[in-house]
Amino acid sequence: MAVVSYLVDDAGRIWDTGSSQLRSELDAFGVQNFPDYVIKNLGFIRLEGRGKSATIWLRPETVSPAALDCVINWLSAEQIDRVLVNAYENKSWHHQILAPAHAGSYSALLYLRKDWPANSEPRSRVLARSIDAMRLPSDSPLVRALTMWRAAGGDWRNLARVSGFGAAVQHRYTLFEISGDRSFVLRGFGGGLPSYAKTWAEKTLNSCIYDHPDLGYIWSVVSSYREVVKNGQPELEEVDAVVSWPGAERQRRRYLRLLLPLSEEGRFIYLLSVTAEDSNINLRAVS
Repeated sequence: MAVVSYLVDDAGRIWDTGSSQLRSELDAFGVQNFPDYVIKNLGFIRLEGRGKSATIWLRPETVSPAALDCVINWLSAEQIDRVLVNAYENKSWHHQILAPAHAGSYSALLYLRKDWPANSEPRSRVLARSIDAMRLPSDSPLVRALTMWRAAGGDWRNLARVSGFGAAVQHRYTLFEISGDRSFVLRGFGGGLPSYAKTWAEKTLNSCIYDHPDLGYIWSVVSSYREVVKNGQPELEEVDAVVSWPGAERQRRRYLRLLLPLSEEGRFIYLLSVTAEDSNINLRAVS
């Protein structure tokens, strides 16, 4: 069975482990054990794959978020069943086996980062700001969603009994179960999502939100989600984000996002996100 061997640099680019171009760029032809050097000093990750198994080497203290993002996307795309993680800490290598509950679940890798999730991405890549729902036209799908949420008293069971909710929001929604104070688990989604988002939702259904691609974008999303759960009130946002998902070209997404907390007997259980594309949003023009 063939073995593939890569180095993932601090910008999330994949190189053949023996690449002379990479060594030339880093002026490192004389460096002994080049993979160890870039892992320990430059935040790179070494990645080897054989069939449905993979091995990675990284240094949690310095690993690049972009490299980690790339590796998780690669593991998900290849549907790797088992990962041997070699982490360099306290001047020695430590080993652990990560066996996801199902192929595509690799969020445990995130917790290897010492400063996760702080300082993970340039803030300019994902911009969002709150707006008043009164600005929306009366026929907006988001207005319909907010009206139904209020009629249900914010109770997920009452909202689940409402007929035609999916059609009312043009089937553009994702439903997350609240998992502790740090994460969310995808429990459902509508067929009206963009094709690339729907493809990955199908792959990561019932898994942690951090198993989704483009972690820089996801971290920003989770920050908004957590604020809504903390405050217990709906939140309407304009979002202007540059996203990069496997199987799709890097693209700018501009949309409205309505976040609705759903409770049961006074305790928040789910978070519902309803979106609507809006190409008029331009947060990058705001000083």
